[in-house]
Amino acid sequence: MKKTLLVEPHPDDICLSLYHYIKLGIFKNSFLVTLSNPNREDSFNFCKAVGIEFIYPLNIPDIDWSLRMKLRDIKDYKNSYNIFINYYKDYINRLKKVTYKKLKRVINNLNIDNIICPLGILHPFHVFTRYIVEKFKDKHIYYYADVPYQYRVYGNKIVEASGKLYDCYKPTKKEVESKIEAFLKYYKSQRNILLNKWNEASNLYKGEKILV
Repeated sequence: MKKTLLVEPHPDDICLSLYHYIKLGIFKNSFLVTLSNPNREDSFNFCKAVGIEFIYPLNIPDIDWSLRMKLRDIKDYKNSYNIFINYYKDYINRLKKVTYKKLKRVINNLNIDNIICPLGILHPFHVFTRYIVEKFKDKHIYYYADVPYQYRVYGNKIVEASGKLYDCYKPTKKEVESKIEAFLKYYKSQRNILLNKWNEASNLYKGEKILV
């Protein structure tokens, strides 16, 4: 049976982005690895409850959230990675090598066939995660649209500097409510974060534009 590795930049990304599909039971024989390391216990409990094997976090330091401000006016996101790699050039180059090495060890040890990672919408660390995963060209790579960032995207396509086109799926209200319910259940330490994310989702269904 083929093995799948779910890769998330932060604990909770898989729950908020893919829980609807996890409930459908399509991630059999799967493993989850988180690049950064806060609230490890929440991720462990979540994986145990949904039947996905938890891999200890890689302990990669998150990329400065303030860099989001440098990306906010890029409508098609085609230069997003180039912007932040230039901003943090030396640091990012070191971080790329460390992250690739750690992730490669996990992939080889588990004999992974498929990798699922974020599209990398707006948040620099999410873009960084996809960039690293795409180095594993011998694996089948699939993408999930990052919650809550896909709510801020106008249209349903993302175009990267390479010219590669990504679909940006916007979930139904029922799917969002299912994810919120799971988040409250498994990620209690981050309940305050949820309030902002839920407001963004609610505005989406009112037809309001969501500003970055």
